[in-house]
Amino acid sequence: MMKMRRIGRGRARLLYGVTLAGLALALVQGCSRRAGDGQAANGAGGYPAPRFLVSLLNPTQDDLVRAARIAVRQTHGMSPLGKIETGQTVHVVLPFSQDMAVWEALKQAWAERGVTAVAVRPWEVTGEDAGAYAALARANVTHGDEAWKEIGNFDTVYYPYFSPDIQKELGDLKWAERGKVYHKALKPYLEKHPEIRWFMSDAGGGPNWLSVALGDKLMERFAGNWTYITRASLISKGSEYPGDLWNMVEDKLIAPIEHVSEGTFTDPQGTDLHWVITPEQARKWKQYVALVNNHMFLYPQPMETLRFEGKVSGTANHTGFYPQMTVHLSDHGRVIKVEGGGRTGDMFRLLVDNPRLAGVQFPSTPVKGYWYLAADGFATNPKKARDMDTLIAGSTELPNIFERERAGVIHLSFSSGAGNYDIPLATIEAAIRQGRKTLGPKSADVRDLLYAAQHKIPMGHTAHIHNYFGTMKWKLRDTGEWITRSEKGRIKAFDDPEVRALAARYGDPDTIFSYDWIPAIPGINVPGNYQTYARDPWSWVVNEYKQIKDGSYPYLVRNYDLLRTSADGQGARKK
Repeated sequence: MMKMRRIGRGRARLLYGVTLAGLALALVQGCSRRAGDGQAANGAGGYPAPRFLVSLLNPTQDDLVRAARIAVRQTHGMSPLGKIETGQTVHVVLPFSQDMAVWEALKQAWAERGVTAVAVRPWEVTGEDAGAYAALARANVTHGDEAWKEIGNFDTVYYPYFSPDIQKELGDLKWAERGKVYHKALKPYLEKHPEIRWFMSDAGGGPNWLSVALGDKLMERFAGNWTYITRASLISKGSEYPGDLWNMVEDKLIAPIEHVSEGTFTDPQGTDLHWVITPEQARKWKQYVALVNNHMFLYPQPMETLRFEGKVSGTANHTGFYPQMTVHLSDHGRVIKVEGGGRTGDMFRLLVDNPRLAGVQFPSTPVKGYWYLAADGFATNPKKARDMDTLIAGSTELPNIFERERAGVIHLSFSSGAGNYDIPLATIEAAIRQGRKTLGPKSADVRDLLYAAQHKIPMGHTAHIHNYFGTMKWKLRDTGEWITRSEKGRIKAFDDPEVRALAARYGDPDTIFSYDWIPAIPGINVPGNYQTYARDPWSWVVNEYKQIKDGSYPYLVRNYDLLRTSADGQGARKK
C-alpha cells in the first residue's frame, strides 16, 4: 500500500522600479484576469502574467479544517496523506516551526476518516530536552533577507570551511546540524518503536536522504514527506489537485527520457544550459529522474553526460532572496566562475576557491575541482504557492522552500563531483566487493564515493538557485525531433489530449492547470528594469506582498472552485 513511486509504473509601494505608465499598463493587465478563467494572460515579454489567489490570505480555523479534509484524501505528491487508510495509525514528525493549528486541523480530518495521527517532535527522536531544544531553535530563526546563510547551513558539511567570524554569524552549529543528528537518531528510534508502522517526516529531499540513513527495511515504513507546516501550505489548492491526474502529468513529462540524446534549459533570469548524453547515460538518468513526486530531475547529472555546459543564474534559494548570482560551468558541468550574488555569492566563492576543495581530483572526473552542477528538482503541482508570511516572520526551517513546489519552478544547486549523499565507508566497500559500479539514490560512481570517504572530502550540496519561467527542451535520438517539456514555466504535459481528457472528468482543464501564484519580475513578466530588480529582489518581493495584503495588487484573483465536486472536499469523480 505504501510503496514509493517507481519509474515506469502504470497510469494510475508603487511597484518597485516600475514607471507610472508601466503601472497603469500592469493594472489593466492584472485586473482583466480572474481565477477560474484558466491560465493567466501573458504579461510583459510574453511570459505569464503575475497571479496571487486571495484565499491564500488569512485563513480561519474552519478554512484550515476544510482544506485538511481535502489534504487527507490526496494520494500523490510529496505528502500523500490519503495513502493512510481507515483503521491505521500514522506518526508524523513535526518540526519546531510547525503551526499547531494546521496540525490540529489535519489530525481532526484524519480522525474523521478513521485514521489515528500521532505527533512526534524531533527532540523525542534525538533524546534532547524539549526546553533546551526550543531555546536553541528560537535563537536560530532565519528570514528571507538572509539567503546567504544557506550556503553554510543548508548542508553543514561546508560549515567548517568558513572562518570563525562567519560561523558565528551563521548561527549555532548544533542547531545547523539538527537534520543530520535527527536522521542519525531516527534509525534506532524506529527500531525501538516497532508499533510505528507508518511515519511521515522531512519537508524536502525526503526518501533520498532517509534511504541512506535508514536502509531499505525501515524505509518500508516511510509514508511520505511532511510539507504541511504553515497555514499557506495547507490552504492552497495543491492538495485538491487530483492525484491520478498529477500522476499522469508526471508520467507524460518523463516518458521520453531513455530516448533523449540532447537537452537545453533556459530561463529569462539568465540560466542557459546544454547537454549531450549517450543511450547508456540516458538509461541511467531514467533510474533517478522521478525518485520523489513533485521533484523531477529533468536534466541528468553533469558527470553522466558527454558534455554539459552553460550557466545558471537567479535571485532566490530555499532560504530567501539575494542579488542576482550567475554560476558559469565548464563543458563538463564544473563550476569555473561565480559572478555577483551579493553576500550569497561571496559565500559561495569562498567554497569554490577553497584550496582543499579546489585540489580534489575524483577518479571519474577529467580535471581537478570539487564543485559541479547537481541534478535538482522540477515541480509539477500547479496550485502550490510561495509563503511570504514565513519569509518575513522567519522560520527555523527553510523560509522559501514552499515556492519550489509549484509546477514549472525548478531549483538547481551545486555539489561534489561524487554526488551529494554521505554514504558510509563500510557501505561503499561492501558495494565494491559485490562488484557494483554505482551506489546511492543517484547512482554515483563507487570510485568517487570511495575517494571521498578515504580523503574525508565532504559530500553534500548547497547554493540553490530558483528559476520560475524556464523552457526545457529535449532532442529525441531516433527522430532528431526537439520536444518541449516546459515553456516559460508552463508544463507542456498540461496540454496533452489524454491529460486534458482526464482533467475534464474533474472540471475545467484550464482552471485545473492554471497557476494560483506567479511572481512579478520586472523586465520579464511586468514592465520595468530587470537589473533594478536583480540588484535588490528582496525589496521588490516585500513591497509586492504589501500590495497583496492591502488589496492594491493589480494581479489578485478571487477564490474559485477547482473541481466540480463540492463542498465536502473529497474530490470524488462524478459519473
